[in-house]
Amino acid sequence: MAKASPATRRAVGDLLGRLPDLDARRRAGREMLALATVLARQVRLRAALSDPAVGRRQKVELLDALFGDQVSPASTEAVAAIAERQRLKGRELPGVIEDVGVQVLLDAADEAGSLDAVEGQLFSFARIVERDQRLRSALTDPALPADRKRALVEDLLRDRADDVAVALLAHWVARDRARDLGRVAEEAVAEAAARRERILAEVRTAVPLPDDQRERLAAALGRVTGRPVDLRVELDPAVVGSLAVRIGDEVFDGSVKRLLELAGERLGVRA
Repeated sequence: MAKASPATRRAVGDLLGRLPDLDARRRAGREMLALATVLARQVRLRAALSDPAVGRRQKVELLDALFGDQVSPASTEAVAAIAERQRLKGRELPGVIEDVGVQVLLDAADEAGSLDAVEGQLFSFARIVERDQRLRSALTDPALPADRKRALVEDLLRDRADDVAVALLAHWVARDRARDLGRVAEEAVAEAAARRERILAEVRTAVPLPDDQRERLAAALGRVTGRPVDLRVELDPAVVGSLAVRIGDEVFDGSVKRLLELAGERLGVRA
């Protein structure tokens, strides 16, 4: 899937930064996902938006005429800005709009202080889909309409997950990503961490880690890697009496002390 360039992200960030509050930015992120879904089906509309001969104001007016009663002006402005800045082929446009919409929602969660909870909920639901054959079959059934799949996710997670997590999971499932939900979530979270100049460390442990131990582990891994670390902790009964940590392609198994020593050795630094 095509990705937004840093310049495009900055342009959209500037636009959405003018919105009055966090709720408005969350709404814009959800609306961008909805517009990406529509554009994935509308070849002629994609062609018009990706045509360099059509000016940005004309693109905004076209989107407002079609969707103005359903989406906010900020969202149509953002989509027009994406189409203008990246000179995309029509088929690439929905993917870039989706990419920006996902990151807008994750940024909103970060701003609200709920990003850790959202990340955990994304991965927990992905794991449930992997393990529950009936749910997996329903969410990957090509005969089940996308709206029904979206509604199923929203019903399952209502009052159980953050609105951002629900919006992302419902969108991915409706776009037929249920088979690769874990990978899709991981890529989105890793990209969000990278843009904050952080790295993602995936931790598997047989027992829950208390907050103070999570903080110490994150700080220690940060010293090893030289960058702030976001932890994604997953309970796994198969990991007995120790931890397993993955940072990028590197995997470390053992006690906290030993895995930090191994990380330091492989990365050429002292833990």
